[in-house]
Amino acid sequence: SNLPVGIERALHLKKINLNYMASREWNFEILKLSDDQIFDAAIRANNINWFIKSISAAQKIQTDNNIEILNLLYPLPYRKTVAKYSKKFNIPESLIYAIIRQESRFNKNARSPANAKGLMQIIPSTGRWILRQLNYKSRTIKKIYNPNINVMMGTFYLKHLSNKLDNLIFTLATYNAGVRNVSKWS
Repeated sequence: SNLPVGIERALHLKKINLNYMASREWNFEILKLSDDQIFDAAIRANNINWFIKSISAAQKIQTDNNIEILNLLYPLPYRKTVAKYSKKFNIPESLIYAIIRQESRFNKNARSPANAKGLMQIIPSTGRWILRQLNYKSRTIKKIYNPNINVMMGTFYLKHLSNKLDNLIFTLATYNAGVRNVSKWS
């Protein structure tokens, strides 16, 4: 590897779940790297599913749509899960991936200041409503960080909003900001 010790250390810290320390080390070291080193670091981060860092690193590289960099910018983890619920709820896989990328950067343990959780950033109260609509037991909400459960809930909710609003822009705005906010804005 042509990566400096600090990046190697950050990757190791991430592997052993010392996430705060890993992130600090990565952020400090990535500023010093050449494009080739950033590319190598992004690949290594991607390989350990540290997508938030691989995406942000790939964004720093000057490119003319290099396919390898595009793959780092737009990863496709959880393929079987996304394909399953895309088909079940008739929502394009690309839209599901776009939401996951934007909402959580593929971090299945993501939690927002608004208490939205998981890959598709489901708020627990919305999650409970979704589970009732799908006839799941209420205790399933405890699995909100499980990628399979979270993608199922998020994709169902997208389908619900899409049927209700019949407009992609309003559907995405409502998914992100809620019905009340979008009503105020419109």
